[in-house]
Order: sequence, then structure tokens, then C-alpha cells
Amino acid sequence: MGGHVILFQAHEPFSGVMSGEALGAMSEEEIKEVNKRRDDDAEGYLKAMAGPLRQRGLTVSEVVASGNPADAILDYAESRAVDIITMSTHGLSGIKRWVFGSVTDKVLHAGDMPVLVVRAAGRPKERTIAL
Repeated sequence: MGGHVILFQAHEPFSGVMSGEALGAMSEEEIKEVNKRRDDDAEGYLKAMAGPLRQRGLTVSEVVASGNPADAILDYAESRAVDIITMSTHGLSGIKRWVFGSVTDKVLHAGDMPVLVVRAAGRPKERTIAL
């Protein structure tokens, strides 16, 4: 129908600090290399995802961004007048969602455009078991 699919992945830049503790003597060059590797991995992943979509005749672009993922998604979508954001979610809930946050939740509540959310492939539905 003439649409354009944009595969987008954003990640927080690695700063050399994890869990509030310095990782040792990482140089600025080593930190840049880690961030470049993360960008390269994301680009490779998106290219792999784009292949089957292109084979179906879709127009596809891949975009990798560095920064807060929810902010990066919203900034990109707003600056390019995206019609709809489609996201997959790992389906975290409860404490896990509170501890790890939810990019999907942030995009759903902060953006002004439609958001379609689908469960990540291979992810089982959460079930409550009463004992």
C-alpha cells in the first residue's frame, strides 16, 4: 500500500560504568570501541530483519540510535511524522517492570501517535498459578 517500514533500534551509550561501579581502567578509546561494536551489532540485526521484508516487496530502512531508547524512538517518530509506531515487548510485569522499566510503556504514555504493541516472538504468556 505504498508504506515505508523503518526498523529502529536504540541503546544507551556505554559509559564504562555499570551498577554504579567503575569497570577499571577502560580508556576512552576502549569505550568508543564498545559503543561502535554495539552499533555494528544492532545494524547487523536490523539488516537481517529487513531482508525478509524486502523479499515481500516492502520498502525498508534501518536506523540505529544511541541514547535513551524511549526518547530516541519518540524523537525520531515525531521528527519524521511517522504514522504509527509498532513495538514488540518482552511482557515484563510487576517487579521486573518496575526494576527494569519499560521502553514500550514510556512510548505508549509519552507519545501522541498510535502505538501497536505485540508480544515478542517465542515469549510465553505469563500465567498466574494459585496455590
